[in-house]
Amino acid sequence: MGQNVKDFYDIIAEEYARLYFNELEKKPFDRSILLRFSELTRDMGTVCDIGCGPGQIGHFLNQNGVKVIGIDVSEKMIKEARKLYPGIDFEQGDMFSLRFDDSYLAGIVTFYAIVHLFLMEVELVLREFKRVIMPGGFLLISFHIGEESIKVDKIKDDITASAVYMFFNQDVIFEKIEQAGFVIEEAIIRYPYKDVEYQSKRAYVLARKVQ
Repeated sequence: MGQNVKDFYDIIAEEYARLYFNELEKKPFDRSILLRFSELTRDMGTVCDIGCGPGQIGHFLNQNGVKVIGIDVSEKMIKEARKLYPGIDFEQGDMFSLRFDDSYLAGIVTFYAIVHLFLMEVELVLREFKRVIMPGGFLLISFHIGEESIKVDKIKDDITASAVYMFFNQDVIFEKIEQAGFVIEEAIIRYPYKDVEYQSKRAYVLARKVQ
């Protein structure tokens, strides 16, 4: 993930926040699996929302009793998150090199944060996630299913920015998660909500670090 991804989200941050700050209202499955993640982690310690965007995921977790830190590569996206949810800690950071000590976090939730990564980069990120999650802690990760990549050049008529979105074979990512040191407890394929989101199948994986 290079500088262009950070620049992309800096450019679109305000519009992205406007479009997605309330997206969970239209996604009952996402709410249900986040609630399950909340129940598993709320009494264990701090959870990190990686690729937090405007903070909607962190906000949901916080409302359900979880202590949350949101991290995003985009400074301007963090600014939007702080405006929307001032009671939550949000900070700019790099998921390849997280500032947390080993085994510090109760869990990580990361919805679609790997969509701009090559497979080898996904492996590196998963190892970093494993480093900072405590034994018995949880990872909840989601991604688009497929073999293709899609380049986006225009968000709306007056906002031009470019980024590539990567789709992954679910079995390949499941294997990478296990190789990184997690045990998969649930792996669910969700079909897209019509007229709500991009029409791709999505995978959600709840995994636990065993040691």
